Amino acid sequence: MMNTMKNKLAIFDLDGTLIDTSEVNYRAYKKALEEHGFMITREQFKDFSGKIWTDFLPKCIGSNDMELLNDIHEFKKEVYKSCISVARINSILFDIIEVLVRTFYIAIVTTASRQNCMDILGYFNKEKLFDYILSQDEVSAPKPDAEGFIKCMVYFGISCDDTIIFEDSRDGITAALKTGASVYRTVSF
Repeated sequence: MMNTMKNKLAIFDLDGTLIDTSEVNYRAYKKALEEHGFMITREQFKDFSGKIWTDFLPKCIGSNDMELLNDIHEFKKEVYKSCISVARINSILFDIIEVLVRTFYIAIVTTASRQNCMDILGYFNKEKLFDYILSQDEVSAPKPDAEGFIKCMVYFGISCDDTIIFEDSRDGITAALKTGASVYRTVSF
């Protein structure tokens, strides 16, 4: 049940902002790509930081074969949980959330899949801190489009003037700025 006393909204990105999942994602995609006969290096993977899988996987395999791309992505989601132990939590931002939760609705807007988002939040026992979680599965236009952030503001009935967005990636910051909300750029881990 929503607290009708709250009239402000704080939206957080997940990967690279709340939790450093770069190594988790690298290992999971590496396993998924190898399972399908492809390779990726850490250097190549760094170029894809903050991008949705439909943008970077075709570049990894040199094909737009959606059946193959979906197979790789689904396999990645399955092995993701086995790689979570290398994730690092941004304890300072979670301390800030503990203070903000008194007067702000707290939400996540992420390009991660719902499954991976819930897996990583569950691993750190943080899923209950959030009033709303919007994953890539619930938007038609991912970051750098502002759709996810706007959907979140509409969900709570909170204007951009009463919203702050915490983001780290170029695409995420671009999307956040399009909303007119205050944007706090976090530094990647």
